[in-house]
Amino acid sequence: MTIEITRPELEALIESRLQYGPFQDIQDLLLDALAAAAPREPATLEARRFEIEDGFPVLHTGVPMTSTVADDTLAAIRRERDFANLGRI
Repeated sequence: MTIEITRPELEALIESRLQYGPFQDIQDLLLDALAAAAPREPATLEARRFEIEDGFPVLHTGVPMTSTVADDTLAAIRRERDFANLGRI
């Protein structure tokens, strides 16, 4: 199968995740993304409501986040932050 990426911002995001993320290749990245986007029950408007907790907006979806997903997400955010801050000292 061949997939053509035509949006530059999507291509840049994919390349960034491959370079700085835990993925060995594009197939790992796609598998992770598709697993995270697995079909689930439609969210109600109440479940999509943002609430302010400790000064930060929080989106409650009713879907629990595993510790692995939380750890991977935080690691990715920190890598992107550190990469963005390179040379800005």
